Amino acid sequence: MEKVNVRLNESGIKVLNTALRGKGLLASPALNKGSAFRYDERLDFGLLGLLPNTEETLEAAEPKEELLNLEGMDKHVAYTLASRGITDLEGLAEQGTDEISDIEELNDEKAGELIMAARNIVWFNEE
Repeated sequence: MEKVNVRLNESGIKVLNTALRGKGLLASPALNKGSAFRYDERLDFGLLGLLPNTEETLEAAEPKEELLNLEGMDKHVAYTLASRGITDLEGLAEQGTDEISDIEELNDEKAGELIMAARNIVWFNEE
């Protein structure tokens, strides 16, 4: 994973700092917020022109039914994934265990099981 520094800002909110910019930032599933980057963040991270002009909030992101219905998926985990921009099986299939095992209800084994279940459906058409 890319080098990321975590700190608390003056309001006590966790802030991630990274040297990644532009396409490099967008290529990182752990850091890519897609269209949820605010205009000032797009400017700071060299993302202008690389994303749609609309801004969304990750808090408003909802998991798709296919993610909610995945065998072994917990509703809270699905909504936590959606808040990170992972709203469907394809998005989950592209993750590594180290990218989602920090979710409170998941350990490496459970994260791996969910990722493999998504890959089996998306990549191998096994339902």
